[in-house]
Amino acid sequence: MKRLLIVDVIPGRWPDPSHLRALDTLMTRVRIAAVSDAQASGVDVWTDLERDGLAGYFERIGTAVDLGRSLDAVAVRRLAGTLGVAAPACVVATVRSALASALEGSGIDVRLMGEGDDLAGVVDSITR
Repeated sequence: MKRLLIVDVIPGRWPDPSHLRALDTLMTRVRIAAVSDAQASGVDVWTDLERDGLAGYFERIGTAVDLGRSLDAVAVRRLAGTLGVAAPACVVATVRSALASALEGSGIDVRLMGEGDDLAGVVDSITR
């Protein structure tokens, strides 16, 4: 079974169109979903991603509004569960240290990245 990469989306900021090559590579190796702490629905976040040419990479987008809570381990598990994936098969890529801290000790693999980091950096580490 392919692992599930959950990208923590910050609409209009991260990821951005410069991540297209990495997302193309990731799509062949892992499943990709998105979470967002935006106070908007997944449809609204999808629209923002679509504008940037990124929406088609994500199987599902869950926001704090859709998941009924701020992003934490429970919210990430809920999103993964809707795709039939257990927490140990998930990797969350985020630029937000608060989310990385919230997931610490949850059994969910977290990659804290800088806003200038390319998602390509996680490709090899999660597909070994």
